[in-house]
Amino acid sequence: MILKKFIATILYYVFFFCENLLNINIRFLIIQQSRIGHLLTNIDQAISLMKKKQKNFFLFIYLSGHCSNEFLLKLWKKSSHIFYIDFTLKIINASNYNFKLKRFILNWDDIQPNFTKLYVENKNIIIKNEILSKLKNKYEILSKDFVCLHNRDDYYSSIIAKDKNYLDYKNFEFNDFDLVIKKIIYDGLLPIRIGKYINSKTYENKKLIDLTSKFSNSELDILLQYFAKITIIGLTGLAAVTTTFRKPCLYVNYLPLNTEQMSYVSANSMIIPKLIKKKDTNRFIKFKEMDQINFNIHQEKNFINEQNLEVINNSAEDILNGYKEMRNFLKNNEFSKEMNELNKLFFNSFINREHSDFLLNKTKIRVPVNFLKKYADLI
Repeated sequence: MILKKFIATILYYVFFFCENLLNINIRFLIIQQSRIGHLLTNIDQAISLMKKKQKNFFLFIYLSGHCSNEFLLKLWKKSSHIFYIDFTLKIINASNYNFKLKRFILNWDDIQPNFTKLYVENKNIIIKNEILSKLKNKYEILSKDFVCLHNRDDYYSSIIAKDKNYLDYKNFEFNDFDLVIKKIIYDGLLPIRIGKYINSKTYENKKLIDLTSKFSNSELDILLQYFAKITIIGLTGLAAVTTTFRKPCLYVNYLPLNTEQMSYVSANSMIIPKLIKKKDTNRFIKFKEMDQINFNIHQEKNFINEQNLEVINNSAEDILNGYKEMRNFLKNNEFSKEMNELNKLFFNSFINREHSDFLLNKTKIRVPVNFLKKYADLI
C-alpha cells in the first residue's frame, strides 16, 4: 500500500511538471471499444475537450473489450496526439492511491457529458477527410450516388456483444423502409443497406444493395456513411459515424426523445420520434412527457411495459416523407419558414429551455413538417 501511494505521488509530480513547466497536457482514459458509438463519440469528446484547453496534449487510451472497427484505430494511430497503451489502466488504477492524480484522468462525465455542444461544429476533428477521399477509388460503389439505410434489431446485443440491458424499444423492422427505397430509386439514387450484424435478409425490392454481414468490412462501413448523400438510421451506435463527420442525418424511430440525447445529433439533422402510447387510455403521450421518462440504458427490466406504456414505430409513410423533406433541405440548404415555426413550438415544449433553445437555434435539429402536422396535438 505504501509503495503504491509513493508511485502514485511520483506519477502526479511527473504529469504536473509536464503541464506547468513544459506546457504539455497529458490525460488518460478508458474507451469501451466494443461498441462503435462509444469508440467514436468518446474519442471525439476527449480530443475536443483537450483542444479547448491546450494545443499541446497527449491522450493515452486503454481500449477495453473487442474492437468494433479496426479501420478507425488504424487511422487514429497516425495521430501524434493519441496512443493506445495498456499501461494506461495501471496509471488510472494508481489514481486511487493519490487523489491528486485523478486530475489527469478523463472520466465518463468528461467523454460522455449529459448535454454536449460539440456537434454544432462543422469540422470533423478526429478523422482526416483527405485520407478518406484517397480511398474512394478502392470501392466502385463509392463513386455512385447512394443513400445508406440501417435499422437496429436485437441481433448484435443478444448474440454478438451480449447485453442484458433492455434496449428493445429502439428496434424496428427493415421492411419499414420499403416505401422510401422505392422513392430513392425513383430519384436516381442507390439504396444501400449497411450494418455488419443484422437479423432479416429478405428484401421486397431487388434493386436494394446489401452491404451487410459478409459484404461488410470495417473500412467500407465507415466510407459508406462518409460518401452517402443521406444516411437514414435509427438511434444506434452506427449513427455516430455520420455524426463524427458532422454530416446531417435523418434519424427515424428516434427514442429516447430528450434534449440530452438530441445534443448528440449533428447540426441540420432531422429526427422522426418514435411515439409512446399509454395502454390504459390508448392515448399518445406528448413530446414533453417523453422528455421526462427515465430511459436509463442500464436497466435490465422492461421499464416501458412496467409503466404501462407501448412504443409505436414510425410508419413507412412517415419515413418516406422525412426523406423527402431531408432531401429538399440538402438541395436548398435551408429550412422552410413553416418548418422553423413548427419546430419552435416543438422545442419550446421541453422543460429545459436552455438546452432546447441551443438545439433549435445552434444545432438546428428539425422534426419534419409532415410529422409535426400529423401529431400537432402532441406538441
